[in-house]
Amino acid sequence: DKLPQHVGDRFGWEEMLAAVALVYHALPPEDRAKAAIYSACCLMLSHLEIGFGDLAHVYIAGGFGRFLDIEKAIAIGLLPDVAREKFVYVGNASLSGSYRLLVSGEQRRLQKELARRITYIDLSDDPRYMDHYTAALFLPHTDLDRFPSIVKDK
Repeated sequence: DKLPQHVGDRFGWEEMLAAVALVYHALPPEDRAKAAIYSACCLMLSHLEIGFGDLAHVYIAGGFGRFLDIEKAIAIGLLPDVAREKFVYVGNASLSGSYRLLVSGEQRRLQKELARRITYIDLSDDPRYMDHYTAALFLPHTDLDRFPSIVKDK
């Protein structure tokens, strides 16, 4: 197994890259997914020049979200350490959104307007993504300032 080419191009040291790949592939897929989710969110927010604390809400959707323990998800670094009242479970958002689009012309108009305002961010083109990703592989994170309630509990 190999890491993405842009990682090798960035560091350029084949031996180090081989060692990193060995450790990376030894990590459970859940740890890699957690790091990918958190780091993608970090990068998107940095493009907007805001932080997690600036968000009015953090929406949690789908069957996965229904059973998610927010405190545990924060403790492992999956979710940001923000005020707990900002977390909102929205259930099966894809199903309810599809239904609303089918039955409401106004919802279709709003969806089209939103689609025109979307900005595409290619994570693989931004070298900061790998920095965020590597830091997020740790539990909860290498930057414990991002998780003050976890540090406070220790």
